[in-house]
Amino acid sequence: MKLYNLLALAILVSVFACNNPTKKTLEAGNAQAEITDSTTNKNFYQVDTLKSSLAWEGAEGLLSIVKTHNGLLSLSSGNLQIQNDTLVGGSFTIPLKTLTVLDIPKQESKNAKLVKHLLNEDFFDAQKFPEANFVITKIITMPKDSSLITGNLTLKGIAKSISFKAKITLTDSTITASVPKFYINRKNWGIHYRTDKSFGDELIRPEIGILINLLAHKK
Repeated sequence: MKLYNLLALAILVSVFACNNPTKKTLEAGNAQAEITDSTTNKNFYQVDTLKSSLAWEGAEGLLSIVKTHNGLLSLSSGNLQIQNDTLVGGSFTIPLKTLTVLDIPKQESKNAKLVKHLLNEDFFDAQKFPEANFVITKIITMPKDSSLITGNLTLKGIAKSISFKAKITLTDSTITASVPKFYINRKNWGIHYRTDKSFGDELIRPEIGILINLLAHKK
């Protein structure tokens, strides 16, 4: 009987591993010093909070019952800094209570239930930490209007440095920044709810997908 149970467990783990590939997440390092260049000939562009968006993605469940959730977050403020037609700095602020869920119809009770759970102390603890912030600390210009952006992402009072690629388009009056979806590991920011190692972190996935689109107007 014990042998049967062991074999059954081995098969379950094997199938589970095959059906739940882990998404590659960005490395999260220690927060870096913010850009302090005092040069005065910078142009500042104010983020249009109504036309900018941050989409999120998460997943839960085991084996064939995996559910992917997704939604949006709004920005409350932000700016991008340009010098010699090149992005040199910037930051933006995300009020977490603007979080919405899109994959569940809004009229269903499960929608409000999920929003409430994501905002409580199990996840973002928005009552205690109402905002998330991102501050650029380094920029490397790459071919095809692409840039490698490094900055400090602060969640739940924890700042970690991450890097991702962004496509930057600059005109005389606007900047658009498009960031393809990337993944962070929520455990790096102290969000450990249901990451039981015995299930390989698969009850609720540790990865959070993020996709960013910004529009900013010259001040």
